[in-house]
Amino acid sequence: VQLIDRKSNQSQFTGIDDGTRTKTLNLILKTESKNGYFGKLNAGAGNHDMFNSGGLLASFRSREQLTALGFASNTGSTNFSSDAGQGEIFAKVNGDDPLGASAGLGIPRLYATAAHYANTWNKEANHIVGNYQYSNLMTKPVTTSSIIQILPDSIYIQNKYAQSTNRQDQHSGYATFDWVSGKLSGFRYSMTLDRQAANNQFADSGSGTFNGVTVNRTERHIRSVNNQLNFTGDISWNV
Repeated sequence: VQLIDRKSNQSQFTGIDDGTRTKTLNLILKTESKNGYFGKLNAGAGNHDMFNSGGLLASFRSREQLTALGFASNTGSTNFSSDAGQGEIFAKVNGDDPLGASAGLGIPRLYATAAHYANTWNKEANHIVGNYQYSNLMTKPVTTSSIIQILPDSIYIQNKYAQSTNRQDQHSGYATFDWVSGKLSGFRYSMTLDRQAANNQFADSGSGTFNGVTVNRTERHIRSVNNQLNFTGDISWNV
């Protein structure tokens, strides 16, 4: 059993101390004892067809770790996380509407899944970590308004109605690989990938009446499609 002040990952790799410390309790187990599985499951439901559920399954074998998560909710939650395994795994969506084709925020319905993998070998000199997530977010906001102006000899009423269906699919991935090529040098390879596809359909209408007679009517339809793909890669060499 060891109680140590663990340096940040960046400090350990570069050898430059950034002053960041994390208290770590290190339990050294026998190799044959580092095998197992664990998981958890939660679910809930309420009025108006509201639901919230999630699950986690993790396995470990020696220094190899694998974690999978799943989540489904229409209660407003847009992220979930777990610290199972080596490092935190999380899934989160932003729900942005870059083109403004939405009737409002709405209550999001989210389906998401995520996976985490980590492994070390060569006496922990070589290390690999990878995370992946997929999420599907949908909102159907509706807004209505009515303005009534009453004068001594007239009544003017203006009604407005707007609705939209907003969908977003997101794939995100991150991976880091540390490889020690010798006693005095090592390489770190890292990459991130983020792909988003959004489809928003918006419609609104309005009408005005003066003393019960329709004097104007408006109708508008907007459809926006937004696709984004971001990829970054980095190679570092430490001597």
